[in-house]
Amino acid sequence: MSLEKKLSQLKKVSELQPDKKYKAVSKFDLLAEISSQNRLMKANKLTFAEKLDLLSMRVLRRVVPSVSKVVAGFLIVVMGSGVSLAAQASVPGEPLWPVKRSIEKVELTLTLNSVKETEVHIKHVGKRLKEIDKILKEENGTPEKKAKKSKAIKQVISHLEKDVSDVDNSLKIVKEEKKPLEVVELAKKVTESVNETVEILEEQAIDSDNKEIVEDLEEISKKNDEVKDSAVSVALEVHEEIIANKKVIEEGIVEDISTTTEGTLEIVTTTEATLEIVEEVSYEEALAVEAVVKELIAEEIEETSGEIEIVKEKIEKVAETDITVKVKDEAKVILDEAKVLLEEGSLKDALDKVVESKEINDKEERVIKEKTEEVEIKEKPLIKEKPSLKEVEVKQADTEIKEVE
Repeated sequence: MSLEKKLSQLKKVSELQPDKKYKAVSKFDLLAEISSQNRLMKANKLTFAEKLDLLSMRVLRRVVPSVSKVVAGFLIVVMGSGVSLAAQASVPGEPLWPVKRSIEKVELTLTLNSVKETEVHIKHVGKRLKEIDKILKEENGTPEKKAKKSKAIKQVISHLEKDVSDVDNSLKIVKEEKKPLEVVELAKKVTESVNETVEILEEQAIDSDNKEIVEDLEEISKKNDEVKDSAVSVALEVHEEIIANKKVIEEGIVEDISTTTEGTLEIVTTTEATLEIVEEVSYEEALAVEAVVKELIAEEIEETSGEIEIVKEKIEKVAETDITVKVKDEAKVILDEAKVLLEEGSLKDALDKVVESKEINDKEERVIKEKTEEVEIKEKPLIKEKPSLKEVEVKQADTEIKEVE
């Protein structure tokens, strides 16, 4: 038997074949090296002058701060700690309120990265809540004071809505710029902040006797809930991307690797786009990301469960007087499915079930609210307006004329 045939038979022996783990690791190393060489080739295409300019820009960005940051720092020093501390306690309508807003803008300008920027926006949300609380505790007094108080709260609510939106936008920027674990941990901070914010807003709505302000606070609470849902979704997306990249590496994105006659590797169907999706995420980091996302979804399930119980109590109360109202457990059944999926590790499916359960529960709550309002209108007694003196005199005159006739 020729040597060529013997070698051919050896290739078919199963004991000599590499295992799946070895293949996956080898492919990952190979693709990472190709990607590195690709970036190096791109860099080598730059002219000497372009390389010098690029190096200068990097050095200047690290060493020399921007003009806006220098001016911002100067403003903080000039304003002094005393004025700054006094401004922090100010609310709309007070002289130091514009100073407080300027300091907040300076604070954002001085942030070094997107993570810090998100944290600053979260801090500003907390300041807006304290301002609302302070204004609500002020006595109404004269109609002018009451009008001024209402105007101040509306102004704070307007800024609060913007700060809440900024938190959401900043987190999405972080997702594109930072490592997976940093993103999900920041998403967790956002959800914790939102939960605290919503709780405070609900308390403030109870304390307020102004219907318009209560409605505004409720709208902000809804906006906060949307931000929280967005934060959980961002965290889940990060986890899903890690899973997808892992799958890519395990299955192999290189369709064919063969050896040419010169002994070099020939790679088929490998493009820059496919190389870019290979990310260096360690096994430990992937597990940490999964743990945080699981925790976030578990909190969503727990919160939704509480909301379902509250709505169920409302339905049972209305059902006592209205036989057309039936107590349903559809939302709870779907939420139980979410719990099972979470335990099995199907995080995306679990969150989808939570969202579905929330939608059903919200729909039931709207129906109950409409039913309650209908009952209140029916039970509300009709109040007859007292006739005016002129109407009484006219009626008496008509009676006297009829008697004479």
